[in-house]
Amino acid sequence: MPYELIYTSVDKGLKLGSRGFCTVACTTGLAQNIMTMLESLSGYRYLNPPNSDGKNNPVVYSSLIFQMNGREQHIISRIADAGLDYSNRSNKIAHHFLFTNQEYQQYNQAALLSNADSLFVSQWNQEPQWFPAAKTINIEPLPASVCQYWQTLTGDAGWAGVLANTALTGQNVCLIYSEDQNIQQLLIEALALLPTKIQWKVSFSSFYTKYPPGVTCQWKCILKGSQEESVVQMIPDSLVLNLTKPLPSLDISDDLTAELVALARTGSLENFHLEQIIAQQQTFSSFNVDYAKEGAEIERRDFSAAKKSEKMISSEDFFRLPEEDSSLLNQMVQVPVPGGPGDALKMQNVAIEELNKYYEALVKNNQINKQRNIIFTSVLIVSIAILITLIISVFQDNRNVKEDLEAVPEVLTELIEQPLKEPVHKETKTNKPPKSNKTNNNSSTTDSIKTNPAVENVKEPQALEEAASDQPATEEVTPN
Repeated sequence: MPYELIYTSVDKGLKLGSRGFCTVACTTGLAQNIMTMLESLSGYRYLNPPNSDGKNNPVVYSSLIFQMNGREQHIISRIADAGLDYSNRSNKIAHHFLFTNQEYQQYNQAALLSNADSLFVSQWNQEPQWFPAAKTINIEPLPASVCQYWQTLTGDAGWAGVLANTALTGQNVCLIYSEDQNIQQLLIEALALLPTKIQWKVSFSSFYTKYPPGVTCQWKCILKGSQEESVVQMIPDSLVLNLTKPLPSLDISDDLTAELVALARTGSLENFHLEQIIAQQQTFSSFNVDYAKEGAEIERRDFSAAKKSEKMISSEDFFRLPEEDSSLLNQMVQVPVPGGPGDALKMQNVAIEELNKYYEALVKNNQINKQRNIIFTSVLIVSIAILITLIISVFQDNRNVKEDLEAVPEVLTELIEQPLKEPVHKETKTNKPPKSNKTNNNSSTTDSIKTNPAVENVKEPQALEEAASDQPATEEVTPN
């Protein structure tokens, strides 16, 4: 059963000490983080100044999808102007129904939206309260019928089928409408064309404004002249239907859209093959699951090992594929609409053939990637080796330079001190007589040179010759 939460402005809220805009009623057992999320989705934009009855502003109906606590959550809401609050200021009221655990598929979304007046509250005049249990909703599904309001508004009811088709393609839609158009009825008629399970693939807002990140809204109903209209063209790959202008004539190219357009125009389910066409356009994972129910368990398979043993994928292997692998086929092959067991077998064979091609390409790509990795690793190793060699060489050179620099002071000291040392000469022990007076002048000159430190290494030519011959020179003796 769905959970409920009601959010409005009161003097005393459900939580202790809360007042103003806050939660006034909630189902027991609703997680706190989900309560916070629902409160954040309770925003409202006024188009006109609020008055006492709150009827001069649009009512927002929405069906949104978001992930919370590891599960997909579906929320159906009504948010509207609620006149003036206890402090005589503008007020709003938001009433949310939260569906979890696949229970939403028990309810027809078009029927819920059609019975919105009895399902949602528009005012809150009670004390804050906890609802003891999830509410039971007993509403009969709304069958498909001729889309009369689409016919009146656009001139062709088939446009409702075009909108319904996007529930299967996942394409974003922008519906631009004016205040005098009943956008709620347009949504009801389009949703009713789809099976109940498919209806819940659609998320929508009848008065679209920006939602928090992670919240999905596929059908965005944008009021003419609102600030959201300026960003319509910025939404990628979206279908834009401007209901304030005449729409062009329909040109249908695919079978599924043609079936839905025909249903919107006639309301007749005779010769209606929507389920078969949906089976064709859905992913092969769904096709796989249907056969798996007959006994084939879906399990993971090591296809690389299968390729190594040169095993191709057989019919039995196909129905044991992992879901994410089999779903890839939907993007690779267009299969004819199954009309019976024979066509289903053709689908199976085509799928097996395409899957074999896919895995052959996959193995080839893996081999190329391995070769690239080997080359890259080799280049990296060689580069590291060269770098290490350069580092060692530079370190060794620095070490030699350091040793040379340390030896420089010693060399310089030796070079400086060597000229200052007395030269060592071999002296002959032969007694030399005194020189004659004729050589006194020369002797005195020589003695003066020898006593000069700056030229103490300079020798007389005669002395140099005597030193070279190593013989005592004959001196002339002058008598007294």
